[in-house]
Amino acid sequence: AAATLFRLTIAPEGSGRRATLLNAFEDKTRNVYQFEYTVDRGERGPPLRNVSVIAASSMGDKLYTLTVVVPAQKWNDDPTMASKLARIATSFHLTR
Repeated sequence: AAATLFRLTIAPEGSGRRATLLNAFEDKTRNVYQFEYTVDRGERGPPLRNVSVIAASSMGDKLYTLTVVVPAQKWNDDPTMASKLARIATSFHLTR
């Protein structure tokens, strides 16, 4: 799923962007999928670190997403950044 998302949306061919998947997992407790990845935007700007959480409605007819984004350098330089973004990402879930 992450490879398709990258290929079609985040870093399609010819966009000048390159996405690298760092982690992907399903959290059955929250009924979500979570992807962590970087996006190298080339000359358009500094690389970004992203955490995306994806959940489908109980009927499977709607898709909900939350993506938190920070410059990769800030993620690396600020030891609290990863925990702050993780806290935001783990707070996302659908109430069934």
